Amino acid sequence: MKEILFFQPVNDFTGSSRVLSNIIQEEYSNIPVSVITLDRQGFLSELTNVSILPIYFPTIKGKSIPILSNLIRRLHICYLIIRHGLQHKKFYVNTIVPYYGAVAAKLLNKELTYHIHEYFIEKTPCIKRAEFVFNHIKSKRIFVSNYLKKCYKERSDSPYLIKYNALPKSYINRVKYKPLEHRKRNNIIMLTSLLKEKGIVNFILVAQLLPQFNFTLIISNTIECINRFISESEINILPQNLKILPAQANIHPFFEESDLLLNLSNPQFCIETFGMTILEAMPYGIPAIVPNIGGPIELITNGYNGYCIDVTNTDEIKNKIQEILTNKTLYNKMSLNSLEQYKIFKN
Repeated sequence: MKEILFFQPVNDFTGSSRVLSNIIQEEYSNIPVSVITLDRQGFLSELTNVSILPIYFPTIKGKSIPILSNLIRRLHICYLIIRHGLQHKKFYVNTIVPYYGAVAAKLLNKELTYHIHEYFIEKTPCIKRAEFVFNHIKSKRIFVSNYLKKCYKERSDSPYLIKYNALPKSYINRVKYKPLEHRKRNNIIMLTSLLKEKGIVNFILVAQLLPQFNFTLIISNTIECINRFISESEINILPQNLKILPAQANIHPFFEESDLLLNLSNPQFCIETFGMTILEAMPYGIPAIVPNIGGPIELITNGYNGYCIDVTNTDEIKNKIQEILTNKTLYNKMSLNSLEQYKIFKN
């Protein structure tokens, strides 16, 4: 019998896929593992010991077919679980979303682990179902931050662990730290999903307000979807100092040239429960400006290695960027503190 079957919503270049990829590299690299997921090009594709069991989701011209697409997806998930589930000892549900993995674990009497990355403010019917299943099925629970653990009810029969996301050795080995004397302090980066609540529009607005700096926005989606999103937003003209890029398998070259990281997730709609890109920037000595609520405040100490602020206020974002990047002494201190924070954090 095989050891473990993973359930991941989508194999792509977003944070949850990266975290699962890191877990497999660090804890399961010596055994073959299987992942039931919507299969796109993503971090899991790079792992030689991973067999992806793709969920079929039919589309027409890149768009889902009302009712039919989701019906076929659910039927195919059932088929994959029946075909492959019995062959595995343990089920590992990554994020709260693929709750069907937890239901299958209950029905098939499998040992279940939940790795929770998110807490949803907007309770859609799908999220309500996912949270109901999570709250009513016995499991081992792994939370990525203390903040996130407090968002969910405890179960006496479900032990929990606070386990901060970590960077794998394969990532750390590729980090090239740029000495402070070589930094121009004019390059700002944000890596995010293609969601309005992630602060994409605010990032563009701040770039317009600060033409003296260079802004790079990496969005984990295709350029076609990004262009559609931009055209439907309230942004009429993109500033010349802004570069927008689709999903990148290798983010190291971008961090090597960056001086400051932004995370602008709007807490009114989406509270960051950790902030993987914040951690990825730390070994490069990159300070960050992040929301003042949620998981990021466990990574960024306000005034030490960055700022925790109201990221819905573009004027405040602009002022903090100027404060960090125009003050060499302050910037150097925050950069070195970012390195120190990472050393403490990883231990």
